[in-house]
Amino acid sequence: MHAIPPRNNALEKTVLCRDFFCCSVHYNSFRHAEYYNKTRVHSTIDYVPPNDKLLGRKKSIFADWDSKLKSAREQRRCKHSRDIDKEARFVLN
Repeated sequence: MHAIPPRNNALEKTVLCRDFFCCSVHYNSFRHAEYYNKTRVHSTIDYVPPNDKLLGRKKSIFADWDSKLKSAREQRRCKHSRDIDKEARFVLN
């Protein structure tokens, strides 16, 4: 007759923690790879994420940037001309 060995809860907890740690490490590595390839811009490839460069989206990204810059320039130009008008009116009065 064989005796049933007592359960070692500490050992089970260690295995569970190790498995959780491994899963969390893999998940964090996957998240970092996703961020690195899809979100982070790289200076060596003209500040475009690698995934977008590989998929040929570089030109459309640059066109989008150019339109945003043009819009910002126009807004600054309008604001600057209004400020000059205000100063001119103040000086004339």
